[in-house]
Amino acid sequence: MWDIEVDVVSVGAGTGGLAGAIATADAGGTALIAAPTPRRGTGTSAVATRQRVHSTCGWLQHVGMDTETDRFLASLAEDVPGPVYLNRNMPVPTRVVSALPDERVVEPFLGSTLMDWAVQCLSTPYGMLSSSVSGWNGTRMRSTDGETIEVVPIGTLDWRHGLGEPVLWDWMLDRVREREIEMRTDTGMERLVFEGGRVVGVVLWTADGPLAVRARRRVIIAPVEHDHTTVGIAPVGEELREVCLVRRSASRFGRVELLRTVAAEAASRPTCLGPVDAFLAGLHELRQSPSSLWRHGKVHRYPALGQ
Repeated sequence: MWDIEVDVVSVGAGTGGLAGAIATADAGGTALIAAPTPRRGTGTSAVATRQRVHSTCGWLQHVGMDTETDRFLASLAEDVPGPVYLNRNMPVPTRVVSALPDERVVEPFLGSTLMDWAVQCLSTPYGMLSSSVSGWNGTRMRSTDGETIEVVPIGTLDWRHGLGEPVLWDWMLDRVREREIEMRTDTGMERLVFEGGRVVGVVLWTADGPLAVRARRRVIIAPVEHDHTTVGIAPVGEELREVCLVRRSASRFGRVELLRTVAAEAASRPTCLGPVDAFLAGLHELRQSPSSLWRHGKVHRYPALGQ
């Protein structure tokens, strides 16, 4: 018996979890963020917080007594090569991207790249884990280093020299409030709920007892951890950056990045970041293109329980 049903549950209010909830709301779905209100320099969750920087699998640890949940999370990290240490002072990842000339092209599958990507997400305070791989309605794009990524835009942010992860987190929290996404504080994950080997929901601990939440699309795990230190990444001056949830095909992991868009032919040349007006013109052209690269589709709702 479920107490609540939503499309997406984010266990934790890290930037990756906030991004997943915002993307769900923008696509017409419902989201719930379950985590204590974070305080600078602290973190509380049933999932290991990012203070555990010496974990062999980053922040992917469950602090609980449920064997099935522990086994599921451990299986996602068992193929990660070597120990993963969290870099709490890591700048927000930034890259330059362009639209793929033909999205129908299927690129070769390389399992090693997925393991490398998992390490990148587990070692950053901007990462997230999704219980489901498909259904993100993202746009495939090509970065200037030749990597193909799936991009889900969250919004545009004025990024200035001296800004860091706490500022990005506060900005994303404002987007959550604007969309009236429910955030339950003083709660966290007790265990995941499985059906036929697939994650279908989560049981949260609350002051009033357990709360069973069915996730029609996915459960996201994204613990939050802030430092007092602010790390700058942008050049001196002010730039507009597209805040995006970035994923790799066939991977459960993702992370928040700041993207700049250039034309496909320019992406094949050595990168030279142009002025803000050129970036805005390119972004405007991309948004107005017939393929609607930066637009979401509607969330396809699952049938009611019992049907």
